[in-house]
Amino acid sequence: MSLAYNEVVKLNGQLISCTSAILSTYGGYFGISREVGLKVPAALGLGLCMGETCGAVIGVMMLIGAKHGKTRGDDYEADQKLIGHVVNFLQDFGGKNKTLKCRELLNFDATTPEGFKEALETGLFARECPKYLKQACDYVEKNLL
Repeated sequence: MSLAYNEVVKLNGQLISCTSAILSTYGGYFGISREVGLKVPAALGLGLCMGETCGAVIGVMMLIGAKHGKTRGDDYEADQKLIGHVVNFLQDFGGKNKTLKCRELLNFDATTPEGFKEALETGLFARECPKYLKQACDYVEKNLL
């Protein structure tokens, strides 16, 4: 396992969202400071705070944008690279897991205060999230770095 993956899991174990853990760990490769990588995606955790898209997925999407996002409206080549990476990653992750949704991946709704507390107390995040973070880190390391 990579040192970066270990850092991502360590941050996530400290209750840093999956999205923030991914972006802050790998963001430096794309000019994103650790602080910005921790703060900007903070509101996107727990599947956009509603159990929707997995934070590890969102983190990878942000890194794809950081690497391949366009800075000019007429940069169609950048569009094609970005779309290619997005589709490739989403098909890979979704194919392996049958869903992109946090609450379905966890088979639990941790978006309420009670649900979040129960998820912490039962070790749900520590038990389940690392495998999804690993898939995200593997994609980043193989395709974006």
